[in-house]
Amino acid sequence: MGAANSHEWKGIDHVQFACSDMDQTINFWESIGMKCTLKLVLHNPERYHFFVDVGKGSVISYWYWPGRKLTPPPSHDVRDRAGFYHLAFHVDSEEELEQMRQRLLAAGVKVSDIEGRHMVDKSIYFQDPDGVQVEFACPMFRLEGVVEHDGKGTLIPRSEGAKLEKRTLDGPVHFETRYK
Repeated sequence: MGAANSHEWKGIDHVQFACSDMDQTINFWESIGMKCTLKLVLHNPERYHFFVDVGKGSVISYWYWPGRKLTPPPSHDVRDRAGFYHLAFHVDSEEELEQMRQRLLAAGVKVSDIEGRHMVDKSIYFQDPDGVQVEFACPMFRLEGVVEHDGKGTLIPRSEGAKLEKRTLDGPVHFETRYK
């Protein structure tokens, strides 16, 4: 058990997707301010592996196989499957979230209104050219432990030592939010 605790996790190296059109996917990410940093051509069979810089040393990568038809991913509303639902990028403030929303709209990307259904963050949602769900999320506060959200703005501690920011939750806390 001690050896497992001694390892220092370094973060995610990359998240891998497949795309149906390499140029369209690269243009999409670059239109919202991210840059393709590497296109790797592989042979036998011919395919491409490319990487998009998403900030702070993190990348997302894609496979592209010319001529291969891809099935779009299921909607993020489908709740009966395991695996990937969406990719969320962090923003620091509500102002930055609105700036990202305006950047997406200016690039012609269909993007949601700002939503706050989780209460701990506010988000916008959009899709890449192949329908992969993407989110920009702005945390509103930090929670620790087991905490129930009743869907109406109340947080209820469900574990010993549950915290809101640095404060131990000793009972329900209610918040008013204009986001649904």
